[in-house]
Amino acid sequence: TAVSTQIVITANSKTEVYSGQAVTDSGHTYTGKLADGDKLEVEVVGSQTDKGSSDNVVKSYKVTRDGVDVTNNYTFGASQKGTLTVTPRPVTLTSGGGEKKYDGTPLTNSTVTVGGSGFVAGEGATYNVTGSQTDKGSSKNWFTYTLTEGTKADNYTITQEYGELVVTKNTSVINITAKSANKTYDGQALTEPRYDFTQNILAEGDVLTAVVEGSQTDAGSSANVVESYQVMRDDGTDVTGNYTFATPVNGTLRVTKREITLTSADGSKQYDGTPLTNHNVTVSGKGFADGEGATYTVTGSQTLAGSSANTFSYTLNEGTNPDNYNITTNPGTLTVTAV
Repeated sequence: TAVSTQIVITANSKTEVYSGQAVTDSGHTYTGKLADGDKLEVEVVGSQTDKGSSDNVVKSYKVTRDGVDVTNNYTFGASQKGTLTVTPRPVTLTSGGGEKKYDGTPLTNSTVTVGGSGFVAGEGATYNVTGSQTDKGSSKNWFTYTLTEGTKADNYTITQEYGELVVTKNTSVINITAKSANKTYDGQALTEPRYDFTQNILAEGDVLTAVVEGSQTDAGSSANVVESYQVMRDDGTDVTGNYTFATPVNGTLRVTKREITLTSADGSKQYDGTPLTNHNVTVSGKGFADGEGATYTVTGSQTLAGSSANTFSYTLNEGTNPDNYNITTNPGTLTVTAV
């Protein structure tokens, strides 16, 4: 009679990370007992290549003794399936980073490195790296990927990591200096909007402009001040923050006094018993500025034979500031000759 103990065969189970190769396991276990000298031979069939699970099945079995099939001497229960499982392969894709000083051109890095367990041989991806940083600051080096033909997304757990693109400001110092100007007082405001700045630092296409404000009308001096400045790229972007600036240097607006000589007229005649006078006063040198001037009181007089100065005084017109002039008076000579 057959052995009363039931034998139950269970195919092995196995779990592996995806490798592109089929996962198999021909092993098994069983419950029950064989007689001494008997040998259980089992064929287990199963295969799993892609991510997922499938059955590992006991296809056939037999018991032999010295090469003779003695299977019928045993009672077998239903065979138990095993499970073959493939888990996704972990892959990390990392875009490259980079750092540079601002130079007006984009900072990019098209490198993508594959980490984790990596792609299996013959599989992989192509990359489209779009990260870019032009101005001072930082941003992620963004990218997308496309799996190559034959590379199945389900077989991988793909993590994307992004490098950092860092642009620092240009540390070369730009000095801005307002120009100075001088003139003689002319009643008009002296201004000078021009300025100088350090050359050969700005990136190609970047343009520096500054606003210089100052005004000096009367004799004296005042600062010509750099009120503001900015750098614009040719696409209209303000890129001032990409540069390093020293404190601007102001210029000087200087107005000097106007040199004037007031000269009373000369005169001469023979003695006739009446005073000799001449009320003319001429203005020479730079002359008065437009709209300004003076009125004159000429007091010189010569009656008897002899000569004297043609004395006079002057009063500046309203709006004529004496501080704007260096005025020299030069009296003429009145001469009376004897009859």
